[in-house]
Amino acid sequence: MRPLPQLFVRRYDDINDPYAWILLDLYDTDPIKMNLRAQDVMDPTITAASYSQTFRIPHSSANGKFFKQAFNVNQTLFDPAVKVQAYINNQGQLWMMGVIQLMNVYREDATSKIEYETLLKEDEVNARTLKTCLQKL
Repeated sequence: MRPLPQLFVRRYDDINDPYAWILLDLYDTDPIKMNLRAQDVMDPTITAASYSQTFRIPHSSANGKFFKQAFNVNQTLFDPAVKVQAYINNQGQLWMMGVIQLMNVYREDATSKIEYETLLKEDEVNARTLKTCLQKL
């Protein structure tokens, strides 16, 4: 069985610490589906960023703490404008760098199950900064 990709996010309370990364818990059965974009070779001034389809992240102790701090999550209310640096590690290799954005919070009243619906986007400016930070590790 192939190991699942890992999603790391920048800890929101200390953005100057190069070691301030959190590994989020993901569902084993719900992979992150990406739409990959390539730069237009005919017009190199146009850059196209890759992005994921929305995907859900389960609530856990670590995930809940991160989403509350980063996106000011309070039940199902949150700040949708916030973007947090993130990267995907696939089998020990850096696969993609960008930002994660919270799109929705789902809470099932009967079971109190909470899920965070997110979107991951490649961000060229932040990707360069992120790569520099990761090289320091």
